[in-house]
Amino acid sequence: MQIVNVQAINLDKLQIPTHSCMPDLSGNQNETWAVIDHNRLISICSLWLKNAPAFKDYNTSVLGNFFTQDRQAGKELLLHAVARAKMLGSEYVIGPMNGSTWSKYRLVTEAGTSPPFLMEYYTPAEWPEIFVSAGFEEIATYYSASTEQIVYEDRSATKFIAKQRELGVTIRPFNKAQATSDLTAIHALSLQSFSKNFLYTDISLADFLAVYEKILPYVVPEFFLLAEHRGKLVGFIFAIPDFLKKQMGKEVDSLIIKTVAKIPDRTYAGLGNYLVYTIHQRAAEKGFKEIIHALMYDSNVSRSISNKSAQTIRKYTLYGKQS
Repeated sequence: MQIVNVQAINLDKLQIPTHSCMPDLSGNQNETWAVIDHNRLISICSLWLKNAPAFKDYNTSVLGNFFTQDRQAGKELLLHAVARAKMLGSEYVIGPMNGSTWSKYRLVTEAGTSPPFLMEYYTPAEWPEIFVSAGFEEIATYYSASTEQIVYEDRSATKFIAKQRELGVTIRPFNKAQATSDLTAIHALSLQSFSKNFLYTDISLADFLAVYEKILPYVVPEFFLLAEHRGKLVGFIFAIPDFLKKQMGKEVDSLIIKTVAKIPDRTYAGLGNYLVYTIHQRAAEKGFKEIIHALMYDSNVSRSISNKSAQTIRKYTLYGKQS
């Protein structure tokens, strides 16, 4: 086995694993390294050294596009990548993360018994141990939660109903006919709402639209709600049925809440609670039996909202290592 720079070889001549976690290598990574054995790709990862998220006072880089079918090969590749990052001026490597938090990142560290759901990056059970064996440490934890208690009481949501009428805040479904217009407003609000999030970096409108372009065929407008005040978007919630169940021959009876956001203004305190509450009500009316609150950072407000009705089903971890 040998570690090679992917840019220096012809990938078409290699046997590439067919696996749901095998990365798409057409992205904007700085450089990509792979472990090759007799024309078989065993392990692979990429480094991003520009526009990496801030972490403490380090000059950071990001390691992503990670994939391995062999523990030792995966460990050696991680050690090689960290050494390369140090050589290129990085003091701290964060991973796995495909460039930023707008792309796939983290590893499943407590799988639980629930099956993977739509758009979940569900990684192999042995990968966390590979990162730890290579000297990476946990820097953040994330959770997904589930509830069959579709209808629940939320005083914050109820209080916002009165405020909604007073302010004149309106709630409408996402409009697929004007998807670019709606997504442009959502992009601008997201940059405001998430700017204080852990490891946040900006995303261009073009890249943001490209992310949602892949999702639009699955969007059900009545579960993608936009809150507007005086013609301006002030909040939104994006939920989507778990169509992965259909591929498995099962009834699509689960709804996944992917994103909740509002502008950081006390005027709209309670709006996030109200949007989640509203989605739960609509899910109940449509006969959904389960709501999944997906991929929440442990310290975010969304986690406290979720705790009102849901229980943790999965834990994810993001790692870092001083280089």
